[in-house]
Amino acid sequence: MLRLGSVVNRYATAVVRRRYPAPTVVDGYATPGTPVESPARAVVLPASGRDLERVREGLRDKVRFIAWTTADLRTVDQAEGLPPDELVFAGVSYLVAGLRDYRQHGEFRELALLAKGT
Repeated sequence: MLRLGSVVNRYATAVVRRRYPAPTVVDGYATPGTPVESPARAVVLPASGRDLERVREGLRDKVRFIAWTTADLRTVDQAEGLPPDELVFAGVSYLVAGLRDYRQHGEFRELALLAKGT
């Protein structure tokens, strides 16, 4: 069986994963924590029409790229108050907006990436 996760790693380029901890709340004001950066590898491609169909409705017009990676990434977790991870490549930071696991094909994930601040 073809392990697509190894194919993803073979053609991936170096990126940086930026993960923020839960914010600290003091007197009702949230203060974001200091992000932790770690190296990762991803295949980053422009989002196609078919890719955008898989993204939830409110984000379709904001998605810029689709990335394939074996890195451990997360989207926003409202229950825990955790912001989404960011992926930095080509000097620009992108938010992880969507995530689909493909564990049956070698532990890789498909990500929808938004331009930060959109």
